[in-house]
Amino acid sequence: MRTPTGAAVIVADGDGFEYAINTGVQLNAVDAADSCFLRWGGDVSSMNRSINVTLNTAKFVLAEFVNRFAPPPAPMLDGHAVRTSANSILMGGGVQTCQNDAAAVVEVDGPAGVVNAPIVNGRFNLNVALSANRTNTLYFTVVTRDGVRGAPATTIITQDGQAPALFVDFPPDGSEVTNDVTDVAGRVSDMLTGFLGLTVTVNGQPAIVDAGIGTNGTFVRSSVPLAMGANAITAVAMDALGNTRQRMVTVTRIAVPANMPQMAAMAGNGQMERIHGVLPDPIAVQVLRADGTPFVDKVVTFTVERSDGQLFGETAVAGGPVGGLMFQTRTDEQGMARAQWQLGSDAGCGNNRVTVTSTGIAGTTFFCASATPGPAAQINVGTGNYQKAEAGGPAALALRAWVNDACNGVSGVPVTFTVTRGGGRINDRTSLTVPTSDTGHASVDFVLGPDAGTNIVEADFPTNPGGPARFVVFGVERMLGRFEGVATRFIGVVHDNSEQPLQGAAITLGVGGQGYFTSTDVNGLFVLDDIQESGPADLFIDGRTANHVGGVNGEDIPAGSFPSLHFEPVIIPRADNALPMTVMMPPLNPNNARLFDNTQDVELTVEGIAGLRMIVKAGSMTRANGTVPSPADPATISLNQVHHDKVPMPMPDGAAPPFAWTLQPGGSTFDPPIEIHYPNMSGLAPGSIAYFLSFNHDTMRFEIVASGSVATDGSIIRTDPGAGLSIAGWGCNCPPYSVTADCVNCTLEVINLGPSDTVLVGDVVSLLGNGEPDPGTMTWTGGGTPASGGGVTFSTQFATPGVKTITAAWDPDDSDEDCEFEYEITVVDAKFKEAPGTAHGFDDHTDAVKPHKSLEKGGQDAIVADLGANTDQVFFVSANENFFTALPETSGAAMETLTLDGVDIGFTELTANVGSAAGDEAAAAQISVYNKVGKTLMIRLINEQNDDVEVAAPGANVGAGSTCITAGGNTFIDSIINDTPIGAGDDVIMGMTVTAGPDGICDTTVNNVDVPGTDVADATVLNYMNTVAYNQAVVEWTITRMPAVTVNFDLNRDGKINVDTAFLANPEMQAVRDAAKDDTFDRNVFLVDGPTDGSYGFAGFNQRYAFVHGDTHISSPPQSMENTIAHEVGHTLGMCHPDSAACISDDDMMNLMHSVATNPMRLRKAQWDQLNP
Repeated sequence: MRTPTGAAVIVADGDGFEYAINTGVQLNAVDAADSCFLRWGGDVSSMNRSINVTLNTAKFVLAEFVNRFAPPPAPMLDGHAVRTSANSILMGGGVQTCQNDAAAVVEVDGPAGVVNAPIVNGRFNLNVALSANRTNTLYFTVVTRDGVRGAPATTIITQDGQAPALFVDFPPDGSEVTNDVTDVAGRVSDMLTGFLGLTVTVNGQPAIVDAGIGTNGTFVRSSVPLAMGANAITAVAMDALGNTRQRMVTVTRIAVPANMPQMAAMAGNGQMERIHGVLPDPIAVQVLRADGTPFVDKVVTFTVERSDGQLFGETAVAGGPVGGLMFQTRTDEQGMARAQWQLGSDAGCGNNRVTVTSTGIAGTTFFCASATPGPAAQINVGTGNYQKAEAGGPAALALRAWVNDACNGVSGVPVTFTVTRGGGRINDRTSLTVPTSDTGHASVDFVLGPDAGTNIVEADFPTNPGGPARFVVFGVERMLGRFEGVATRFIGVVHDNSEQPLQGAAITLGVGGQGYFTSTDVNGLFVLDDIQESGPADLFIDGRTANHVGGVNGEDIPAGSFPSLHFEPVIIPRADNALPMTVMMPPLNPNNARLFDNTQDVELTVEGIAGLRMIVKAGSMTRANGTVPSPADPATISLNQVHHDKVPMPMPDGAAPPFAWTLQPGGSTFDPPIEIHYPNMSGLAPGSIAYFLSFNHDTMRFEIVASGSVATDGSIIRTDPGAGLSIAGWGCNCPPYSVTADCVNCTLEVINLGPSDTVLVGDVVSLLGNGEPDPGTMTWTGGGTPASGGGVTFSTQFATPGVKTITAAWDPDDSDEDCEFEYEITVVDAKFKEAPGTAHGFDDHTDAVKPHKSLEKGGQDAIVADLGANTDQVFFVSANENFFTALPETSGAAMETLTLDGVDIGFTELTANVGSAAGDEAAAAQISVYNKVGKTLMIRLINEQNDDVEVAAPGANVGAGSTCITAGGNTFIDSIINDTPIGAGDDVIMGMTVTAGPDGICDTTVNNVDVPGTDVADATVLNYMNTVAYNQAVVEWTITRMPAVTVNFDLNRDGKINVDTAFLANPEMQAVRDAAKDDTFDRNVFLVDGPTDGSYGFAGFNQRYAFVHGDTHISSPPQSMENTIAHEVGHTLGMCHPDSAACISDDDMMNLMHSVATNPMRLRKAQWDQLNP
C-alpha cells in the first residue's frame, strides 16, 4: 500500500477502494489448496492470519505463503551449549511452516528417544533428554499438517559425566632421587569434552597442559619441591564440565651418602623448542666426588626416555655424525658433562625426557623439554567426508579439516573452505575462512546444493605446499521408487575385503519405530523397498549369517565367517537411499580365535602378521550384553586384519596406517585395557610417539584411545603403561598421515536393482553404479524417457522393445583416468495378461515380466497373450503338460486368448516362442495348479443387550441413597452413570442399582434399548469370497448363518465393543466369543456394531474368530462389509498386512490384505500358497 502525495486518502492497491488517512484496514490471509499462510512481512511483521493496518504513512505489506506439499525447510536452531553434564538440554528454534497449525510439529530424534514439540508462532521449544556419557546426535525435523517431512537440522550435544584420563609418567612411582625438586610430567586426555577447558594441577598448583587434539594431551609442572623422605605427589585433571580424575605417585628424596660421589642437573631443564629443533642451551650435569671436588673424566650417559629426540655432543657440526637416543661423554675439569638435545616429532608439554646416569653415582638425573608444532605442512580431511543428505538440506556433520606439521595440529592457521561443485553453501556463502583451533582443526556447517549428485568443498590454507583437503557430500533428491506405490527404499552392496560379493548377510533397518528386513543376494546387493518411515535410522549388516562369497561362480562359506556392522543413516522420504560406498567386510580367520575365560591372560595374534600381539588381561572383559566370561561360559575373542582403505568407517585426520584390525566380539569392554604390541610397518623412528585409534559407537567416530612408543630397536610400537585398548571393534594406529591421494586405476561396476535384465515396455529400470577411486562424478547416457540420475543411481523407462544399452561413466576426482561400463537391458512388449472373467488368480506384481496364474486341477481358465509388435507366428508351449495344457498351440494374431486346462497339482511355465516351439521366447507366465480347497464360515449377528429398569425418572427427587435404576435380566448396569460433581450429576452405582447422590435427585438416563449389529446378506458375502477374493487361491467357501444372539458385551459402557491385540484376554471380545462361537466351522465371523468413532474390525492371526463392524476400518477408500469380512478372515488364516515388515514382499495397494487397499482386490502368489499349500 502507498500514500498518494497531496491527497487526504489512501488507495489500497488492487481493491479499488479509497480510505481516509489513519483508517485501519483489516487484511486476511486465505489459504489456497496447495499453499498456506506463513507470515506477514514488509512494513509489518506478524504471524497472525488476520491483521489490522493503520494507513498513516506509506506501507508495503507482504503476505508470505508456503507450499503445503513441499518439504519444509530445516528448523533454524537457536544457539545452545554443545557440551553439558546435565541429563537434558533446552532446545529451541525458528520454523517455516503453516501458521496456526496444531498438527505441525518438530520431531526430535536422538539416542534417548523421539519426542514431538508443538510449533507456536513459528517457533518450538522443549527439553531434550540426553543419553549419558556419549555424543548425542539430535535430529530436528519439521512435519507439516499434511504429514510432509522436511530435511532435518542436526546438532551434536556431548553429555559428559566421565572423568578425564590421567597418567603420571615422570617421576616413576616409587623412584628415589637426591634432588630437592622434580619436574612432574604425564599424559591427560578426555574422550568426550576433549581439549576444551582441560586442566591439571600438581599438589594443588597448575601445570602447563598441551591438550593435543583432546585425546592425546600432555602436561608438565616444573620444580615441584621435595622434602627429605617420602613425598606424595598428587595430580588432578579436570575437564571443562568439572569432572575430575586424581593420580598419586610417591617419590622418595634420599640423602647422598657421605662417602659417595654425586651428580646434579646444572642447566638446560624445562626448555621449549619446535619439534625437531635443537634446544638453545645444552643440558648439563655436574659430577662431584665424595669430598665435593669435580669428578674429572667420568663417563656420563644421556638417554632419551620419551619421544624420538636425538642427543649429540656440543662440537657436532652440520653433516657430521648423526645423534642417537643415547649419548656418552666425559666430564671436563669442572666435572661438567653436556649434551645437545634435538627434540622429537611430537608436540607437548614436558613430553621430551632424558635421563642421565653414571656408574657408581647415586640416583638418576632427569631433564624435561616441551615441543611446539612445526610450521603448517599439510591439510587433511578430519571428519564429515562421504556424507549423504537430502539435496538442499543441511549435512548432518560439520566439515572439519586438520592443519598439521605432518604429525601435530597447528593452531591459528586461516583455512578457507570453498564450494567447488554442487551449488552448496557455507553460512550462505560459497567460501568462508576460519582459523584453526588449538588442536589444528577448522570446521564449517554445510548446506547441500538443490540438485541430486556430488557436492565438493575444498579446504586450503596460504602457503600450503601440498593439495587441499577435499570433502564429498552426496545429495539425494526425493523421487518415486521403481515400483508403483513405493515411496522410499534403501539399497546397498556388501563385499569382502577383496571386493567379492557376500551373499546371505542379514540386513536390518530400524527407522521410526519400524523394522525392515532382508539379506544380500548373490551379487552382494540388498534392497529394502516400500519404507514407510523416514528420518534417523539404524542399519545393521550381520556378516555372521553370510553363506556364500564370490558371486555366481563363488563358494559357500560357514556361518560366522564375517563380522557385523552398524551404521546410522538418515532416511530421506520418497528417495533412493544408500550408503556412500560399498560396505567392505573383513574375513574372520578361525585360526586367530582364542577362548578366554577371564582367569588368565590370553595373547591374540593374526596369522601372517609377525610381531602383532594383543594381551588380554585376566578379569578384564565384559561382553556388550553386560555378562562376564567364565570357565563355564568362555568368550571367543578374535583379532583379524583389515585393509585400512576398506575400513567401513572413514579414518579421521588423514590417518593412513599400514593395516587396521577388527577385534571381535564387537562392543566388549576391557578394564584393565588390552596391551598392544604393533609391528612398526610405517618405519617410525625409534622412540617415536604413536597412537592407537578405535571406533567408538557412542561418538560414532574413531578416537585415540591409547598412546605408545616405538621400541629402541625400531621393531614394534608398544602401548604406554596403563594405556591400551578398552573396547572391541575396529582399530588402527597413527601416524603416519596421508599427504595427497595416489593415482589409482579407475574401476566401475553397474548393478541392476530390479529382478531381471528383461523388462516390459514402460517398466522402470533402476541401476546402481560403484566407481573407484572415490570420490568422483557419475554420468549416465542411453536411457529412455523419462530418465533420472541421482549420482550413483539411475532410473529410466523405454517406450519401444529391443536390446537397450545404458552407459555409466565414472570420473574420479583424484585420477586422470576415467572409465565406462555398458549395461544391456532387453525390453519386450509381448506379455501375458489377465483374461476378462478369469476364474482364478492372476498376479503380475510379484513378477511383472513373468506373471503368475492359478488353475484348478481338472478345471479350465484363460489367459491373454499380448504379442505387441510381433508379426511372426508364435507357438504357445507348456513346459510340463503333466501339469497343464494350453490351446491354441499357435497364433499369428497380436492378441490371443488361451484356454488353460489344469491336469495335476504342480508349478511350471507357459511360454510364447517366435517361429517354432523351440524359437526365441517372446513372453512367459508361471502357472500354478491347485486342488480346490473347501472351507466353512459361520456368520452370526451380535446385538448389544441393554435392559436396565427405570425406577425413578431423571430429575426426580427421591432422597439421597434411594434407587433410580435397577439392572435387568443381564444383572448388569448398562446405563452411563451421570456422576459428575454436585449440580450436574452425583448418582452412584451400587452393584445392580443406581442410586441418587447427596443431592437426592436422579440424574442418570436409563439405557434399556438393545443396539443391533450391522448386517450384510450372506449371498453378498459368499459371492465376494468365492468370485472375487479366495477363488484366486482356488479356495471355495460355504456360509452358514446362525441365529443372532443378544450379548451384554459393552462392559465399560462406552457404546462400542473394544478390540485389541490382547485377543484372548480382552473381556468384551471374550463375552461375544463365549456367547456366539461355533467351533464346528473353520472360521466364525461376528457382526458386532462399532460406531464411527475410530473402532475397527479385528481378527487374531491363526485364530478362528473375526469381529466385523458396519463402519469398516478399511476407509481410504471406503470398503464394503463383504470386503472387510474377507480381509479379517484372511488374518484368521495367517495372512498379515502386506505393508508390514513381515509381509513386505507382497506389498501393493491392490492386495486384499493391505490396510488401505484399492479395487480390484488381489491375492499374491505367496498368499495362494499360504491358503492352499
